Formats: sequence, C-alpha cells, structure tokens
Amino acid sequence: MSVRLTVLAAVVIVAWAAIVGVTSSVHPINKTHLVATTVIVLAIAIQRINAVQAWLAKPHSVRRECIEALAQQTLINLCVSHTVTRDLMDLRVHVWEVPLWYRRIFPYRFRSFLRNMRIGPHDSTKWTVRPTLSRAAAVGLLKQAPSGVRFRKGNGLIGVCIANNDHGEYLALNISSVIYDRALGSATDEQWRAYGREVTHNLLLAEATKLSHSYGQVIAKVVQDSNTGEAIGCVTVSVKTSDSSKFDLRTDQFLDSLTDLALSAAPLLM
Repeated sequence: MSVRLTVLAAVVIVAWAAIVGVTSSVHPINKTHLVATTVIVLAIAIQRINAVQAWLAKPHSVRRECIEALAQQTLINLCVSHTVTRDLMDLRVHVWEVPLWYRRIFPYRFRSFLRNMRIGPHDSTKWTVRPTLSRAAAVGLLKQAPSGVRFRKGNGLIGVCIANNDHGEYLALNISSVIYDRALGSATDEQWRAYGREVTHNLLLAEATKLSHSYGQVIAKVVQDSNTGEAIGCVTVSVKTSDSSKFDLRTDQFLDSLTDLALSAAPLLM
C-alpha cells in the first residue's frame, strides 16, 4: 500500500511539473489551454500505473538475490589476491539503482520528451522529480550499517555518477586528499559549498562528514540500459582506509572488476 501511495504521489508531482513546463512554453497561457494540458499529461501519467500494477504485486526476492550474488562474486574476486587484514575486512561492494517503479511509470523517452519541452537549460533539475536511489546490494566480509545518507541523481558521488551517465568514467574519491580534507574542515555549509560541486558532490557538510566515517576511498561507475543508454544505476567499491599504499582502488584490478559488475548487473536492473 505504501508503495502505491508513493507511486500516486509521484504521478501527481511529475504531472504538475510537466504541466508547468509545457504551459510555460506557450504564450499567452490561458485557462482553456491549462485545463487541456492538465488532462493530457495526467492521462499519460496515470496510464503508467496500469503498466506496473502486476509488477507491484510480484515478489522481487529472486531479482535481488541475483544482484547480490553478482556483488558477492565481485567481492570474492577482489579478495583472492589480498592477504586477510583489517583493511580487507572493510572492503565493500554496492549496487545502486534508480527505482524501478519510477522508470516503469515514467519511461526514459517520456522523461526525455518533458526535458526537451523545458525553456532554459535541459540539465536543470528545477522541475525534476529525483527519487531516492535504492540500494540493490551491499556486501562485505563484515556487515556494516547503512550511513543513513540518501542519494539522488546529482547528489553524492553515486548521484553525480548517474547524472554524468558516462560509461567510460570512473569517479573516485579519497577523503585524505588535501582539497577534500580541507573542505571537510569547513565550519559552515556556506564554506563547504564554496569548494564547488566537484568536491562537495552537492552534499551537505553534515552528510559528507557522516560518509567520511564510513569509508576512506570509494570508486563508482554508472550502469546503463543497453537499449536506451539511460543511467539506471551505479556500482561502487569502497574501503575504510584512505591509505592508497594499502589499497588503491584506481588499479586495473578494481577498475576491471567494477566494469564487469556494471555490465553484469545491467540486465537485472533493466
């Protein structure tokens, strides 16, 4: 029931955003046009609910188990060539996804159409609904509680990776880097934001600080829909230590494993 309410709420929000986007491109705006546009957009959005009614009722355990199995295999492959140490015990593999219900109700082509109808920069997120990314898998030799930080497209290293949607890109972060360490020492969010999005990844200072307690290094790669090129998720490898002499996530072993996981997870996330 809660999922359905979330879906209905998303329909209303996105539909209204679409109405604003469409009507703002027509001058002058009159009541008749607004009503007609409202009916059309709502009709398209509500029809998507019927397409996912069966999906909402189906169990997802098999899908999740397959994704977790891939993440587990990646973890095993990374551990094979390393001596068991405390640092190795903190190695983590995650698979994140743009919620499937969101992609089913509002297909990529529909969202692209609405984006192209906007006035101004197409990469603007002013009227964009960005659902919280789902953690499809989280594996490690030791169980670790979630950070509690919610990621969305464009927010956090994971969200930025999805927003960039560059299949050849590996986004890496080491919290002990001079610039990042200095940024984390900011006294206020204003000082933190002054370091720019390339450093802050659009997070709040409190969120970045909380994440720095969970890992010292992380590297991310986008997962794309092979049919449309849409960014449907992200895979990451992280480790607690920021000492690259002990673990350097930018080596070929980690990069190749991350690429294999992204390619293998794509069909399951689609």
